Amino acid sequence: MTVTNDIEKDTKANFAVAEVVDNSASATPTLTEASIYGNESAMAKTATVVTVERSPLELATAVDTEESDKRKADLCCGSCCDYLRACVIVNIVTIVYNGLGIFLYIIGVSFLNSAVNSDDIVFDDDEVEAMVDQVNDMLVIAFVLAGLSLLFAIIGIVGAAKYNKAVVLATGVYYIIDVFLVAILQQDFTGAIMMLFFAYPHIGLFLAIKRGHITKETYERERYCCCDGSPR
Repeated sequence: MTVTNDIEKDTKANFAVAEVVDNSASATPTLTEASIYGNESAMAKTATVVTVERSPLELATAVDTEESDKRKADLCCGSCCDYLRACVIVNIVTIVYNGLGIFLYIIGVSFLNSAVNSDDIVFDDDEVEAMVDQVNDMLVIAFVLAGLSLLFAIIGIVGAAKYNKAVVLATGVYYIIDVFLVAILQQDFTGAIMMLFFAYPHIGLFLAIKRGHITKETYERERYCCCDGSPR
């Protein structure tokens, strides 16, 4: 008995229809066979339509294909963009912000030195010394924080691009520490809140990479930005 051809196959339902031909008696029966089997040996080919159940493997493959097209990871802020893109964006903002801050601090120091050394402005020696010491302390703190922020921002971009969860987590932890440093040392609570928001996508990306939702192989499925497309 052989299956000659498929008549119908339902790719969604759990069945397929095929034409089955019984050719076991297709050859001309011998005299002995005729005497033993009688009229049964002379039966012609018969075609029967039967229902063939689809294999569990085929069904599982179809389900897996449908599931593989669906997003697994959450979006940053629920609808903004994927966590990897969010990490790159906040780190670029950090680089620009701190780079501009260092530039302004350098200009401020130059202006202060020019004013202190100017003959047109007379300062009390004690007043000048106290002011210079205070400014120097602020500059040291600012330069250290800005330098660390630049370093970890670059590390964060590299970690996101390489799908390295340890590096991404390290950058997120730094931003959390920076929240307290900015709030305590610089008394900048607005900046501290901003650092907290910058830490958030790094923690989200770390969890997504750890769970296997965002990887080099699956990022094409997970990538999304509210500016260039609708969520899947």
